[in-house]
Amino acid sequence: MKGRSKKQEELEDSEDELGQQAEESDEKSFKPIEMLLVNFYLNFKEQGINQTDINKLADAGFRTIESVIYTTKKTLMGVKGLSEAKVDKILEAGITINLNDLL
Repeated sequence: MKGRSKKQEELEDSEDELGQQAEESDEKSFKPIEMLLVNFYLNFKEQGINQTDINKLADAGFRTIESVIYTTKKTLMGVKGLSEAKVDKILEAGITINLNDLL
């Protein structure tokens, strides 16, 4: 392209290369994240937590059992659609899962 300096071309090339590396990195890290979610869903479902409630937790950003049990009850009750009774049941299930993993 006319009017572009050699330095601008090199900068654009390096930006393209960094973008490709980031995409490749995202593809490699996707699988562990996917496995975390599968584990999250299966463990809670096994403890009798409703699929809809598990989805609400995941939509709110919770991806691990630990992220649920180490947050406050008040924060969990702030997740739309989770009542105090549901939060109590979720916390009880999460603690049970966590204890079973330690044994």
